[in-house]
Amino acid sequence: MKRKSKTFALSSAVLMLMLAGCGAGNSEGAAGGEASPAPEASPVVSASASPTPAPSAEPSVAPTAAPLPEQAEHRKYGLYNGAADPHTVEIQSDGQPQSYQLGEGVGTEGIDEGSEVFFIYKEQPVEGDASVKQLVLTKLAKAKTFKLSVQNVPTEKPAALMQGKGFGLYVFSALDFDPENGTLSFGDPAQGNNLQASIAPLPSGFNTEDLREEARKEFKDADLADVPKEKRPEPFRDAALFLEGSSDAHIKQFIVKEYGGQGFVFKVSTNETEDGGIFSDYVYTSLDSLERSSNPR
Repeated sequence: MKRKSKTFALSSAVLMLMLAGCGAGNSEGAAGGEASPAPEASPVVSASASPTPAPSAEPSVAPTAAPLPEQAEHRKYGLYNGAADPHTVEIQSDGQPQSYQLGEGVGTEGIDEGSEVFFIYKEQPVEGDASVKQLVLTKLAKAKTFKLSVQNVPTEKPAALMQGKGFGLYVFSALDFDPENGTLSFGDPAQGNNLQASIAPLPSGFNTEDLREEARKEFKDADLADVPKEKRPEPFRDAALFLEGSSDAHIKQFIVKEYGGQGFVFKVSTNETEDGGIFSDYVYTSLDSLERSSNPR
């Protein structure tokens, strides 16, 4: 009995020692052994979708004022009353005096107080108050009233002084003047109105016989011939040369006359229609108003 008790006690002790050893081993593994960290997941990069950047703030742009509409031009004749200051003049038109601002390139040189003028102006709104209009001159020129007959009716018409290359002349509103080419025209050429007169200065010492031959070569289809003085338009009865002929229903005229010691040649194309008669009445008066000018343009 005592032997069995000793054996049982010994077995129990061994069992306890084994259990203790196992517990100690597990405890040491938990406390002293460091657990390997789980591998970190790598970021997944999509081959097709890139990260969307945050929208950048757009720079603020101040609103731009809408451009002013093109202003209509007004054409008038009047009397020049003088300058109020270097940028303002007064012109009397339709019986009323009115102040105008001088636009870019517009001056009063050669224009005397009380003289007739032709002017073109625009009504421009004042900045900050569109209800207030400023009258700005885009052209200011000397003017003159002429006595003439239009379709055999005596009348008086104003004309504006225009500058060409080396000359000036008064142009009626019925005519169009091209200063670069030195031409006066009437009507619309697109509608078959070939009503035109060209102006060109002649060199000093020109020879009328040479010019006669030149004209006949230039207008060989018109069969030019000299026009007797009594049959010429009144302004050109004293012209050095006046040739006339016709071609394709058009009347061609080649006129040479001196103004202020300078010779000029006029080449006129007109016809026998009503428009041709009106054109001739105006253009002869305009051509004969020619003034020699030092303006070379």
